[in-house]
Amino acid sequence: MATPLVTSIKKELDDIETAYADHFAGQNRATRELAKMDDLIRRSKAVLDKIGTVPAAAMGKDLQEVSESAAQQLSLYQNERRAIEQAKIPVPGADTFGPLASTANFTFAKYRRHFAGQSRSTRDVGLAEELTDDLRKIEGAMKAVIAKTPSQAFRDDLNIVQQNLQMYESELKEIKRARDAGTTEERAGALAQAANELFAVYRDHFANLSRTTRRPQLLQRTIAGLEAILAGMEAIEKLADKPDFNAPNMKIVQDNLNTYRLELIEIRAARERTKIEDLMGQLGDAANQCFQGYRDAFAGKSRTSVDRGILTTLADRLDELHRQMRDLQRVDKNEMNTRNLEIVAEQLAMFNDEWEKIGEAQKL
Repeated sequence: MATPLVTSIKKELDDIETAYADHFAGQNRATRELAKMDDLIRRSKAVLDKIGTVPAAAMGKDLQEVSESAAQQLSLYQNERRAIEQAKIPVPGADTFGPLASTANFTFAKYRRHFAGQSRSTRDVGLAEELTDDLRKIEGAMKAVIAKTPSQAFRDDLNIVQQNLQMYESELKEIKRARDAGTTEERAGALAQAANELFAVYRDHFANLSRTTRRPQLLQRTIAGLEAILAGMEAIEKLADKPDFNAPNMKIVQDNLNTYRLELIEIRAARERTKIEDLMGQLGDAANQCFQGYRDAFAGKSRTSVDRGILTTLADRLDELHRQMRDLQRVDKNEMNTRNLEIVAEQLAMFNDEWEKIGEAQKL
């Protein structure tokens, strides 16, 4: 059984690690604050100093393991501080390239959430196409920066983007091919599951949420996906060996399509009535709701016991808000939106990192 000292030290190390994940993990080093990293280093050293007061003869196995963990964390933070310091040395083009690299990381994370280890026949084709298109745009923008400012570090990042882009393009072909594979019943079942995935997109991103902060293109993509699924179901319905569940599923898809098409009209109308500066503020409020949702569901809770699906939804919602804020930034470099964009990017990186760590803890 762990002693009170070991329990206390583990709690402090967990708090330090959480602060690191919140402010540094997955972030552009050039934008990180050295003062915050110095505080993490100070706290880590204080933990080691506390352990150092324990006589060697009284050091149990648990305390020894905690000491080793604390030393490893301290080394990580010290190395990271040096890397941040180096990253802050002005590099031509870094202010443009950095956000591109961060957005690419967000794209990779979203792909892992929705495609890695999943059945191809049930995947959202529209999402796969959108992520692929996003990487193509990032690739082009990175090439433009590199053309003006040749940098090996930039080229390395570009290479990673290109490798993932090639994988996404290949995977997209396989997903489309999988839709046509199997028996008639298997194809009908896969279409039903794919429809359920899109119904979940509507529930997670539109139902009972502010229309002005919803991205119309996401709902349009969902509608297009359901239209393609409905066409597939209609083709199956003409076959002699059509399964009994296909016709009722067609009715469900059609009913949802009718609802979504009307909602898309309402969303577009609501956004047209909203001034751009008001929209920026409302997107910030929506981001705060995501942050609160994270605190409610995950703060202070063991990674082995939390619901990873909730974090998938929160990360997806925040990713949508980040996308909209980026789009608005191109139109109007508003100071409030600029700051909100930085905060959302920082929190999204933390959500993505935590999603991976929860997966590791639960061995998914």
